[in-house]
Amino acid sequence: MADLDPREVEPRLEAKDELRRAELDGEDRYTSIGTAMAAANADFVHRTLKKNVDLFAWTTADVPGVHPDIITHRLSVYKEARPVAQN
Repeated sequence: MADLDPREVEPRLEAKDELRRAELDGEDRYTSIGTAMAAANADFVHRTLKKNVDLFAWTTADVPGVHPDIITHRLSVYKEARPVAQN
């Protein structure tokens, strides 16, 4: 299986705030949730992700028959972007 995780070879943006680990399906299947989010909202997001954990493809082996070029994506991010003031 090819290692397609771009975090291993490319620099990535860092989170603005502290993150807390949110396990979804065992120790090896988790995400991170920002600590700046209100606790009630963070709990809701965590519960929702856990409830729908079967929708995640953690590796290419989780989606047999789909070519890696189709299931791999990269986000184009401009690191120096600044938020636009909203009225």
